[in-house]
Amino acid sequence: MPLTTCPDCEHSVSDQAPACPQCGRPMTAQTTERTSKSLKAQLLVFVLVLCSGLLGTCITIMDGETLHWFWVVLLACGAIGYLATQVSIWWEHD
Repeated sequence: MPLTTCPDCEHSVSDQAPACPQCGRPMTAQTTERTSKSLKAQLLVFVLVLCSGLLGTCITIMDGETLHWFWVVLLACGAIGYLATQVSIWWEHD
């Protein structure tokens, strides 16, 4: 069991230890995911809803038909959901 030196307190630490027992500094690199997977999935769903509403609206207007309320609701839900999810992502970060 080789020993290494803690860069902060210069205490001898086992190379298997996750943190220095003296000062608590992590000895291994730690990565953290800043945005949860559920928020990423939620964002994807709202982007798809928004794109569907936009596509439906564009096709309806190009055909010269009257815009149906369904496409407007789809656009609104996608836009509001997207913005709410972006705020949640921002709020979750440190």
